[in-house]
Amino acid sequence: MAVNKQERIGRWYFGGLASAGAACCTHPLDLLKVHLQTQQTPSVGLGDMAKKIMKNDGIRGFYNGLSASLLRQLTYSTTRFGMYETLKKQFPSDQPLPFYQKALLAGVSGACGGFVGTPGDLVNVRMQNDIKLPKDQRRNYKHAVDGVFRIVKEEGVPRLFGGATMATSRAVLMTIGQLAFYDQIKQVAMATAPGVFQDNPFTHFFSSISAASIATLMTQPLDVMKTRMMNAPPGTFKGIGDCFVYTAKLGPAGFFKGFFPAWVRLAPHTVLTFIFFEQLRMNFGYFKMTTLQCQYHPNAHLVEDHRAGDVICPECGLVVGDRLVDVGTEWRSFSNEKSGGNDPSRVGAPENPLLGSADLSTSIAVGFGGSEGDQSLANAQRKNMNNTDRQMSQAMSVIREMSERIHLARSIQDMAAKIFKDVLDSKALKGKNNEAQAAACLYIACRKEGVPRTFKEICAVSRSRFCGNLGLPHDIQLAATKIAKKAVELDLVAGRSPISIAAAAIYMATLAASADNKKSAKEIGEIAGAAEVTVKQTYKLLYPRAKDLFPEDFNFRTPIEMLPSS
Repeated sequence: MAVNKQERIGRWYFGGLASAGAACCTHPLDLLKVHLQTQQTPSVGLGDMAKKIMKNDGIRGFYNGLSASLLRQLTYSTTRFGMYETLKKQFPSDQPLPFYQKALLAGVSGACGGFVGTPGDLVNVRMQNDIKLPKDQRRNYKHAVDGVFRIVKEEGVPRLFGGATMATSRAVLMTIGQLAFYDQIKQVAMATAPGVFQDNPFTHFFSSISAASIATLMTQPLDVMKTRMMNAPPGTFKGIGDCFVYTAKLGPAGFFKGFFPAWVRLAPHTVLTFIFFEQLRMNFGYFKMTTLQCQYHPNAHLVEDHRAGDVICPECGLVVGDRLVDVGTEWRSFSNEKSGGNDPSRVGAPENPLLGSADLSTSIAVGFGGSEGDQSLANAQRKNMNNTDRQMSQAMSVIREMSERIHLARSIQDMAAKIFKDVLDSKALKGKNNEAQAAACLYIACRKEGVPRTFKEICAVSRSRFCGNLGLPHDIQLAATKIAKKAVELDLVAGRSPISIAAAAIYMATLAASADNKKSAKEIGEIAGAAEVTVKQTYKLLYPRAKDLFPEDFNFRTPIEMLPSS
């Protein structure tokens, strides 16, 4: 069976892995953004800053502080993605969350992620800005972990969380802009234009680029102030307010300093993060395990019936869930000697005490050639069976077919066959319909075994006598049954016998069906035991209300308006 990747659910750590992968690709842009935000003069642009880094430190200069960037993503993004996805799962999944709930969950997740990721963010900013300083003033952290240990040793543990308030505030807005808006844009796009937007990379790109633009606009003022506070020497700023006043002196544009580089960095980073995240989800995620519960008593402790293989609600008796026991037909194959096939399967059925002499014979399978000769031996064997064995064999076939249609266990089939054998030997129902007897025996077997199956369920899977003998498909059987019942309810056939009503209903259903299934009134009458004229007269009573009699989902090949009136 094909696996639908879109139904997979992401694991809590996928967000951190996806963000780390994106950081490896966008780190040079992040480096340029930090340099532009921390400069004191607005004269140096993006291109000039890139040339300066290339001239002083070469290509490696663009990846200065990469380990700190990875540390930040593996702490900050893992926390916010993990919390957001985990919190979403606490709500019912049958309907998408409204946006305000997504924003609230994203805000809480972002606050936690921002605080947890502050040490990594601090080391990241310092390592990226280090190459901008004169060589005698550089901190020269070897890597992110070395930076954390040196900050603790030289400046104390509290310094690791310097600027945590600003980082947390920014993380709240960033997570709302990225996660909540991404989810909402993706949901709305797929709902309004399903032919264009599906759960594929194109939709992921569209949603993520839109979310990145919103997130950049929301976070840029805080991002500028956070970077200044983290990079400043201890004691430079008293708090957020002091940093705000300092930045405001540079004018309104000071709050959006480095906006374009920030967007240029954040947009690819966001796009790559969500594309990586979705690919991780669809390829390495897990499928949601559905919990069985009764729709009327969801808190009831379900009971497992080992005999029937059912899970049952003890409050109302409703059978819920899939079958726990495979009770399908046991298929046996027989080698065609002419084709030279090697079939290790045994020939002949197991010993069956319900059959007489036929049980000791070898079953002859129908040939594969398609000619009449291929079936002649099998037909001859069936004709040579005595009447009792033939009836028993037919009844067992009917019982097996009905049992499989309503998922009854093999033990129920065997008991029903034993009951039928006892009835057949006693000749108590001699002359009665074989299939009706088989259905009754199956119902009795269900009652004896305590399996909850009603008369209606057994009747629904038992063959319709008239339609079955006419070789009509199941949809016509259902339509004829509905027509007959509706005709009685509408009092259209008062005084008519049930057989004539059934025959007329079958006649009407076949007239509206395809040409292959059309039957004449004479053919139906012969099977039902009613005269042709009786079938047509009863049909005339049904015809004026034909529109009200047919099931709504019936597949008309002949429109009602074109049905004959007699």
